[in-house]
Amino acid sequence: MPIVTEYDGLIKISRNPYYETRLGSAYLGNSLTLMGELPDESVDLICTSPPFALVRKKEYGNVDADDYVEWFKIFAGEFYRKERVGLN
Repeated sequence: MPIVTEYDGLIKISRNPYYETRLGSAYLGNSLTLMGELPDESVDLICTSPPFALVRKKEYGNVDADDYVEWFKIFAGEFYRKERVGLN
């Protein structure tokens, strides 16, 4: 399991961030793998591509429209676990 550290209230995982400021970090990679490295309730923002199924196949291998909702439920469950609850 990767090393997770906290500094100044921010979580940092062992891999290098794709982009980083004093306010936080952005990581580029498989989101399910990356989220697995973060503690539950440690994320303030999750940004995804538009949540819709594509009808035509893309080069990157998108999921068929008929299978999209079931496929996305895996991600939604992880988003829910990682989200900080009770923020104002």
